[in-house]
Amino acid sequence: MQTSDRLKKKPRKYLLICLLFLAMFALAPTQLFSQKLSTTSNRAIRFYESGMNNFNLLDYEEAEAELKKAISIDKDFLEAYMLLGDVYRTTEKFNEAIEIYGRVIVMDVEKYPEALYFLGLSYFELADYSRALARFQKFLRYGSSGGRAEDAGFLRACCIFSINAMKHPVPFEPVNLGGGVNSPNNEYINSVRPDELQLYFTRRQIEDDDIRKGEDFYFSNRPTVVDTWDLARKLKPPINSSGDEGALFITPDGRFLLFAGCHRPGGYGSCDIYAAKILGGKTSDPINLSPPVNPVAG
Repeated sequence: MQTSDRLKKKPRKYLLICLLFLAMFALAPTQLFSQKLSTTSNRAIRFYESGMNNFNLLDYEEAEAELKKAISIDKDFLEAYMLLGDVYRTTEKFNEAIEIYGRVIVMDVEKYPEALYFLGLSYFELADYSRALARFQKFLRYGSSGGRAEDAGFLRACCIFSINAMKHPVPFEPVNLGGGVNSPNNEYINSVRPDELQLYFTRRQIEDDDIRKGEDFYFSNRPTVVDTWDLARKLKPPINSSGDEGALFITPDGRFLLFAGCHRPGGYGSCDIYAAKILGGKTSDPINLSPPVNPVAG
């Protein structure tokens, strides 16, 4: 049975899986270090490297400014465009990301077919599933292999499911979880304990300068399933860190917490999967799941 057929048979299950995978993909940068840069301008390279450093420090405003300087020096600097697209995608400026990835595709899609993948992700975030589907399919036709091709194949199936679901809507009456969980910042639900009395979610943080953003995990409890959720509390370090955390998941038995953590010491890539044991409402120190779960970045 093909993936798209399975999606149609178990829609709720696969919708949740699509959302979980998308949260993980949103954390992942392009990673262009293994290829030779397309510019010979030392000044442009310095601005590009500065932009990369600021991106890794989550200073996206400064990263954007430095990358634009690099591009102003060399209009054909592909890697600077790709990283600028990552900046826009990470800061949820998806229309700007679409424009930038589109430029890379026009300039040299043969060198960076990944631009098609990230363009598809940006369209997916805007719920433009038809355009996202077309980009994932084109990316896969380039014969890409490895994890990103697998991701594109799964997201292609998510697009097919989403297009079909929108053509056949069902009654849906969402209920706001209240001020204990929701805030002026963005929240993303991750996992509910099997007894439905504890909720884990991600909150996007906005620093005082209203620019630098990171994501941290919170949890909220309620006495019974008919009560409202209490005031959410942030999970303590080392679960939350100065980097980005996302895609949190609680195992069905409620014993383990899994999540994607980025820019952590000792990581095998820019983002890895970690696990922590839940002990009486508290969590143990997270453990990197190591290869082959987290492959070493090439």
